[in-house]
Amino acid sequence: MVMTLDEELDNVAEPREEEIEAGLLAIAESPSKFCTALLGFTPFPYQTELLEDPSKNIVVCAARQVGKSKIIGAKALWFAFTHENTSTYIVAATQRQSMMMFDGILSYLDQSELIVESVVRKTRTQLHFTNGSKIVALPCGRRGRTLRGATAHFVIVDEAAFVPEEVILEVLLPMLATTNGTIILMSTPLDRSHFFYHAYNSPRWSRYHFKTEDNPLVARDFLERQLEFLGERRFAQEHLAEFVDEEGTYFPVKLLRTCVHVCERSEGCTYCGINSGKIKPTGNLYAGFDPGGLVDPAALVVVQKNSGPAINKKAFRVVLKKTFYVERKKRESGKLPDEIYTKFTVQVSDYHKELHFQALIVDSTGIGRPIVDHCKELGLPVQGAVLLSKFQEEIFSNLKILFEQKQLELPDDLDLISSLNCITVSRNRIGGYMFDHPAGSHDDLAYALALAVWRAGKGEPIIIKMER
Repeated sequence: MVMTLDEELDNVAEPREEEIEAGLLAIAESPSKFCTALLGFTPFPYQTELLEDPSKNIVVCAARQVGKSKIIGAKALWFAFTHENTSTYIVAATQRQSMMMFDGILSYLDQSELIVESVVRKTRTQLHFTNGSKIVALPCGRRGRTLRGATAHFVIVDEAAFVPEEVILEVLLPMLATTNGTIILMSTPLDRSHFFYHAYNSPRWSRYHFKTEDNPLVARDFLERQLEFLGERRFAQEHLAEFVDEEGTYFPVKLLRTCVHVCERSEGCTYCGINSGKIKPTGNLYAGFDPGGLVDPAALVVVQKNSGPAINKKAFRVVLKKTFYVERKKRESGKLPDEIYTKFTVQVSDYHKELHFQALIVDSTGIGRPIVDHCKELGLPVQGAVLLSKFQEEIFSNLKILFEQKQLELPDDLDLISSLNCITVSRNRIGGYMFDHPAGSHDDLAYALALAVWRAGKGEPIIIKMER
């Protein structure tokens, strides 16, 4: 006898109350089961280990594309959903960075009606739940002003290597003092001078090291292309999660970090809007262009020059950086066709039409001379600069002074930081400086930036008026 669909459904037993309770208890005790049951995905084994770790101090040194934000965001949501009257803070150097993970958490709400029903308040930076718990995303500020006085049960520090270490030590860790709470530091690695590196090497912290290849969804040819584009040094940092070797570097990360933008307020950061592409930079804009070549890609950097005395604000800030890559086959030919440079110059012209540079300075050494001529044909306000050793010393010395005086603001951008950090210096036989970069690294963005700020200062030192 064949039963109808309705008869079959009548024979399906309803889940017993004890089975429901057991399922909810399993979800409450296991973040990975929470992900599978309520968020609609099953974590990979390497992610499950991190999710289930009960340690109070966790450090995650992770490469790109390993899903660290997805997993830690899920763990934060699990914690708030299953623990009453708790406060979870997602902290980063910038508002933009802290909201990236928070946006991921918001996207989880679409996966579960049960979670949606538990939310009583939702804003761009906060989630409040019926059990009295909350998740808040905030930038840290240089001194943790937005966080001081708060008490937390769970703190996530995203891209921790960019967060001022005094904020971690003097503000974030004390927030957990009375709650016996959990802190997770997660970041792509930078230098060895920051607290993130020391935590990663401390036996007091539960540590994780994820390479991009650990993610089974990442194709091998993707990694091969990344190695080609990024170079060995940068690839090791971004996809092998290795800390950089700074021996002989002219711009150490410790110096650069003091100039990387850190939001001082939780909403309405103009610079974050510029870096995310939501706000178009205006004002006095100066551009530097390095044409690159067979080894290095071409690069454009645009800086905004502030008007008036530089008191309590930077004299310059980077508002655009763009790298132009050449396909391997064309580079392996041994000579790049002219149309490659023409294509790049036209793109630079497009940026000028949008932003209206006050001036564009181009490295006219070697292949740069015809590029300058093409820029003139396109109506760009261009000036060529032959990068002889003496002029290299001048523009890099000028750039370093700006960093030391904290008068140049940088985005939290690993491309730019890595390009600056790879510049090395040595002395020649007559006492001059010779600049270079290790094999497997790219210095294109560093040269473009050095040219841009030098031209913005009209080749003269920047006079900084100090507060009394």
